[in-house]
Amino acid sequence: MHPAPEADPPRVEAAAEGGADAFDFEIAAPPERVFAAIGDIKRWREWMPGVDGVEWLSRGMLGVGSRWRIGRVLNGDHVEQAFEVSDWEPGRELGLTMIGRRAGYGPRHYGLKLLRGSEKDTTRMHVELACDDEPLPSPPVLTDDPDRHRMLITSLEALRRYVEGA
Repeated sequence: MHPAPEADPPRVEAAAEGGADAFDFEIAAPPERVFAAIGDIKRWREWMPGVDGVEWLSRGMLGVGSRWRIGRVLNGDHVEQAFEVSDWEPGRELGLTMIGRRAGYGPRHYGLKLLRGSEKDTTRMHVELACDDEPLPSPPVLTDDPDRHRMLITSLEALRRYVEGA
């Protein structure tokens, strides 16, 4: 018996409008479970590759304006990244804006919309990445950069394993 072939990772397509890279990602878990994992910032280190620390910078519940900082290893370098919630609709949408120095890694804005998948208890995650306050770099953030594409897909695959195994 041969193992099942691995599915090809989603290809990131440069969006025609708005200067964003966008793609959809399927997870075999209901949107509520996926959103709970993404929204539990303090537990990111349990599933996000390379994260070795999370520091909450805000008071109160997670919502628009909430801030935190993570320490992680990216491409062999230890970096700190700070985020702020820019869009928030519990169970459905989370927009993150990277704040402060970006250390040259990735986009400035991550938009995640969780939609019901085509199958029962599945999630279709629509991911958009953009540099809100500056033009997208050329080449685009992920489309032509295999390392950044692989890094993002690796994180999403880790999230998938985490929530599907819950």
